[in-house]
Amino acid sequence: GYDEEVLRCFEQMKLEGISPDYITYLSTLKAYGNIRMVEAISRIHIDIEKMGFLSNNPFLASTLVDMYAKCGCMVTAQQVFDSLQVRNVVSWTALITGNARHGYTHKVLECFQQMQLEGISPNELTFVAVLKACSNDRTMCKGQEVHVKIDQMGLLASNTILGSTLVDMYAKHGFLDKAQDTFDKLANRDVIVWTSLISGYSENGHCEEALKHLEQMKLNGISPDVVSFVCGLKACGTSRAKSKGLEIHSEITIKGLADTDVITKSLVDMYARFGTLPKAKEVLDELLVRDIVSWSMLIDGYTQHGHGEEALKCYEEMQKEGLSPNVVTFTCLLKASGSTGAIDKGKAIHEEIVSKGLLDKDIVLGNALADMYAKCGELSNAEQVLSELPVRDTASWNVLISGYAYQGRGDESLNCLQR
Repeated sequence: GYDEEVLRCFEQMKLEGISPDYITYLSTLKAYGNIRMVEAISRIHIDIEKMGFLSNNPFLASTLVDMYAKCGCMVTAQQVFDSLQVRNVVSWTALITGNARHGYTHKVLECFQQMQLEGISPNELTFVAVLKACSNDRTMCKGQEVHVKIDQMGLLASNTILGSTLVDMYAKHGFLDKAQDTFDKLANRDVIVWTSLISGYSENGHCEEALKHLEQMKLNGISPDVVSFVCGLKACGTSRAKSKGLEIHSEITIKGLADTDVITKSLVDMYARFGTLPKAKEVLDELLVRDIVSWSMLIDGYTQHGHGEEALKCYEEMQKEGLSPNVVTFTCLLKASGSTGAIDKGKAIHEEIVSKGLLDKDIVLGNALADMYAKCGELSNAEQVLSELPVRDTASWNVLISGYAYQGRGDESLNCLQR
């Protein structure tokens, strides 16, 4: 992993008049790829072509494809691959992995089919890349087909990485029964595969199952990592499992992970969801660097629990730190302004939203802005905001219908319903 040192040695070797062999180039290519030095990879490419290494060293050729792909140069990676006289599972996997890394799902599946047509059998790494590419509902069927092939080849029981990738794929799509079934069939379960399952349960709202599996993992002698704890904290926050959340926080502190950025943000979010807002603010204040995400979590917590004024104070603090709100922050702040009747603050936020050009892109934000005006009794402004939105949905109209009804203006409310 000492890439800079690799490159220093490579340059020194050339200065001493020693010609690199294919193993030298192999190691140096990997180092250049790790630090994304495309020009240097191109220079080595020229050298190894001149020396005739590409034609008789398929592993070196595969590494070249892999390094171009790692740097995002997929066109060049494909060109190198197409020029190979002999293509084996390593070179095919390098190309498939590169396309998967950059989200070219169609190309991944195309290459996967073509390699099999050429009589090349996939290995574990090929399957991992293809499964990772099956990240949406359209490709889920292909992922299940790949799973069948993996079972036929008897690869699953002995390969933890392959197992965790399958569990992760099913969990992300909400196929929790299949994720659990795959998990149960694995002979070896490491922290990654446990966390994939826990994350799936947590993300799909099955918080009790997520927390149960977190405990089971520890009983099986597997120590949770940062990602496991983040999933656990999210499950506690979503299900309002306060005592369990406090227990996990204590465990995180004992393990010395409480200062980890992603952990701290998860703690802020969890305490904010509990409504334990002083604790959420205390955790936020301990962060060395507070970003828009952590501030938005706290602001949302204050807003959700009816502390609109505190939410607006947090906004002022955030501005002093030079942070610019995102759509989520603005939505929370508008809700806080409406709940407290802070129309002047709401109008100032409106101006900032307009200056950023956000209303044209986000109907939820537009609805929140109209709702703020309606709650502050300024229904003409609410109508104006909604009339300027590119589209209006049920929530948009509900703002006006309920706003007029709340003010006792039944005719206008019914008129909105007709419109």
